[in-house]
Amino acid sequence: MKIGGRFGVGLRLGILTAGCLAWFCAPTGPERAMALVQVSKVYVFPYQPATSGVSKEVLTQITDLLKNEIKHSQEMQLQKGPIFIPEVTETPMKPLSDKELRRAKRAFEKGLKYYQAFNFDKAARAFESALKRYSKSIALLQDMQPVLDTLLMLSVCYYRTEKEDLGRKMLEKVIRLKPDLQLDPSRYPPVFRNTAERIRKRLLLKRRGELEVIANVDGATVYFNGQKVGTTPLVMKDLLPGEHYLRVEKEGLQAWAQEVKVVSTQKRRILASLGGVKKLSGPLGSIAQSLRENRIDKATIGLARKEGRKIGADYVIMGGIGLVGGMLKVGSVLVSVQKGTVCPLPGLELDKDLLGASVEVYNMASKIPKLLEGCPEPAKKLPLALIESKVAAKKLKTVRVGPVAPPPEEPASKGAPAVAAGRGVAIPPVAKP
Repeated sequence: MKIGGRFGVGLRLGILTAGCLAWFCAPTGPERAMALVQVSKVYVFPYQPATSGVSKEVLTQITDLLKNEIKHSQEMQLQKGPIFIPEVTETPMKPLSDKELRRAKRAFEKGLKYYQAFNFDKAARAFESALKRYSKSIALLQDMQPVLDTLLMLSVCYYRTEKEDLGRKMLEKVIRLKPDLQLDPSRYPPVFRNTAERIRKRLLLKRRGELEVIANVDGATVYFNGQKVGTTPLVMKDLLPGEHYLRVEKEGLQAWAQEVKVVSTQKRRILASLGGVKKLSGPLGSIAQSLRENRIDKATIGLARKEGRKIGADYVIMGGIGLVGGMLKVGSVLVSVQKGTVCPLPGLELDKDLLGASVEVYNMASKIPKLLEGCPEPAKKLPLALIESKVAAKKLKTVRVGPVAPPPEEPASKGAPAVAAGRGVAIPPVAKP
């Protein structure tokens, strides 16, 4: 169809004008490149202090510098996310009562009266009650002597009532709690002492186990069977297999205590949760807490990916800043939301005044686009320390707790020197176990 006259000229001019406007209004420069190429969206989690001595101003400045570099990049896009406001919660403190402990003491005294009256069945039941209540009060016991006394008395009662299997089990518990215990000849007959020595020798020949004690606060004191062995985090080696008592405490916090089991040739991890410990709350708080502990583990990566999906990010950058040897060290990782790949970013070392920080952050940011295409050296092992240094790195301490010396070779009945069991109670001699 042919359009002529003034109407046709006007229509052609309108089409030409619209085309020109479309051309001039189209994105140019970085905006045009971003419109034509699908760039990765990167979310920067606020940097956290990986050691003490790092100010809030330093954390904010490094975070803002990195955000600014990503914002003005043509190869990646800064993804906005939730504003992180730390919220602190306390680990619940369960009320501790000494009611069970007082009942345990009364039950023990009751058992002694029955024993002295040669009523061994009733004595055993009273000692059983005392042991049960003592086990519920481990957090309140400063030493295990009351438990040892109860176990010994219960063992004697079982042997006197011809329940040798139960008597032997109680002696095994005693030796696990105190392997170097020697029974006083004036309190225990030769047959009973010889039985205890045979059980000791058999237990000491068993293959040992290990316990790794991790608490929700570092530097908590660890007591193993009433003996102080170190502070958290801690690995205890050469432990006799079987049940033991573990107590973890720190000043100003509520102690944690529990009966734990050691398994031969195995390492078991124990998580001690002390009451009153302040922690950051929520998923973002958990991420921040991990960064503040100078470590990134699988749980942290999982949370970062989950939060990244919520805001539509392709990658999440998170890191920590530590003060080491008078210098600020910055450690960061790039996490793929889709794949979960953890790619360490180049570390930075800055002076405390942040002189030249903008240049250092620019150099680090300039390497990110290449890493978005593929990480040449992803982290292969987690947990990962953000800042590698002798000062910042937290290593598990290892202590050998179990008995290393063999049991006495000479049987107790031949007059081997005996040591009284601490504050052990005096009991009437028994003719036979």
